[in-house]
Amino acid sequence: MTTPGTGHTAGGLLRLPEPPAELRSRRITAATILKFFGPGAIIASLTIGSGESILASREGAVFGYTVLWAVVLAALTAVGFTGVLLAPGTALVWASAVVLGIAQGAIFGLALTLFGLRAPDSETTAALSGMAQGAGYLIAAAGPLLIGVVHGATGGWTIPLVLLVAGCAAEIALGAAAGRARSVRSVIAA
Repeated sequence: MTTPGTGHTAGGLLRLPEPPAELRSRRITAATILKFFGPGAIIASLTIGSGESILASREGAVFGYTVLWAVVLAALTAVGFTGVLLAPGTALVWASAVVLGIAQGAIFGLALTLFGLRAPDSETTAALSGMAQGAGYLIAAAGPLLIGVVHGATGGWTIPLVLLVAGCAAEIALGAAAGRARSVRSVIAA
C-alpha cells in the first residue's frame, strides 16, 4: 500500500512516482523537460554529470526541492566564508562578500517561506513563525557577540571564520531536516 504523495510503500521500500503525463507523451520539447527538471538538477548536470542530474530531479520530485535549496544556499554561505578566510585583502574578498550576501539573503527568505509551507492553516503558521523566529533571533543575537569574543581572545579572524564555516555545516543539516516535505500538526483544536 502506497502512502499518497510520498513515494513510500507500507513495506518501507521507496517507490518512485510516475512521471507526469506531459513527459510520457511522444512529443516532448526542451521547454517541457526544463519545466519539470528543476533548477537544482540543471546546476547538478552542469557541474557533476547527467546521471546525477537525473537522480537529483527524481529525488526532488519525491522529497521536495526545498531540501535542495536549503543545502545549496548553506553551502554557498560556507563558500563565501571560506573565500574571506583564504584570501583576505584581495579581490576574492569582494566576490566572497557578494556570494555571502546573496546566499544569506536567499536562505533567510527560504526560512520565512518554510513557515507557510509546513503549516496546514494560518493559525499554525503564526504559532510556528512566532516560536521559530523568537528562538532563532535569540540565537542569532548571540552570534556577533560570540564571534567578537573569539576574535578578541585569539587576536585574529581565522578561528572565528572557521567557526562560521562549521556553523554552515549545522545549517545544512537543519535545512535538510526543515526542508523535508512534511507538515506540523494544526494548533486548532479539532
